Amino acid sequence: MKEIENRIEEGMKMCKKDNKKDDWKDFKLLLAQIRVIEGDYKYALRIYQELAQEVPRDFRPRLVPKRHPYARYFDDNMIATKLFAQKVENEGANSKR
Repeated sequence: MKEIENRIEEGMKMCKKDNKKDDWKDFKLLLAQIRVIEGDYKYALRIYQELAQEVPRDFRPRLVPKRHPYARYFDDNMIATKLFAQKVENEGANSKR
């Protein structure tokens, strides 16, 4: 996970340098998702709050009610993120052998 986090942070630096605000926000959301997967909800919440203040119209850093049309998007996204993290972790363990 740390390697993925390092890549995300590098991507964020590049986006700031190139003034790509939308891409930077996407990377920051990924960072928050990593924190959720790791169980660091306090830090993830802080990232989501920062994003909500920076871009009030962006729905992604907010909680979505269960019956909201985008609720399924978030559920699918979290499942995919967890599977990806598990795959990366497994590949890292296999490469150390």
